[in-house]
Amino acid sequence: MRGRMSIDYNEEEALPIDGEHGVCRSYNNLDALDIKTIEYATSLLYSSSKNIFALDLGCSPYCPQGLRLAKQGCYVDAIDLNPPDKAFQSINQSFDKRISYLVKDLRELQASDLAHQYSLIYSNRCLCFMKHTHIRHLMKLLVERSLSKTRFFISFFTVDGHYAKGYPVNQALDERFYRLTSDVAKRSSMTAPVCLYTKAEIYDEVLGELPITLIDEITASTGSLKLIFEKQ
Repeated sequence: MRGRMSIDYNEEEALPIDGEHGVCRSYNNLDALDIKTIEYATSLLYSSSKNIFALDLGCSPYCPQGLRLAKQGCYVDAIDLNPPDKAFQSINQSFDKRISYLVKDLRELQASDLAHQYSLIYSNRCLCFMKHTHIRHLMKLLVERSLSKTRFFISFFTVDGHYAKGYPVNQALDERFYRLTSDVAKRSSMTAPVCLYTKAEIYDEVLGELPITLIDEITASTGSLKLIFEKQ
């Protein structure tokens, strides 16, 4: 059964990244997906005597969610196109270096980069900067490399978002990779090309035929769709 929850968009301070791939909002503002990820990690750590491994995709140089997970006690593989912020190493040191940070383009991610058996996989405000074919390949790779009951916390940007004004939604998915022109996108430094989806396309064209079970569906006031699901 699909659960639905609305979440509000908070315009508090966001941290710059690279001038192209948005800004890091999660460092100062946890959204519902961030919170539910932490809650799930906490429950796993409480109920298990084994190490819990998490994968943080598109972590941003500040790695806020990875740091929260490490603080809870998880071991985190964090991956981003950009190198970590200069303060990252000292913060990670305080968490016994439980975060392994890999600088890599997610479009080039390979099975060999997935070093552990992850209990949870998280990606927020990241996948939109990849073409549909890359996103589909990435999701297939992650599910194939996951164990049964691995839980995913993944967000998608949609054509209903307030950042999507003027976006050519009628283009075929394999060709739908354009720069946003809205004022909202410009203020958020979203200048790199993006692939935006309808809700139906996310379920049918991205996640369709993957052996997963939907746990929760969260709709942000921005129009983004944030999904929690498990591998069967």
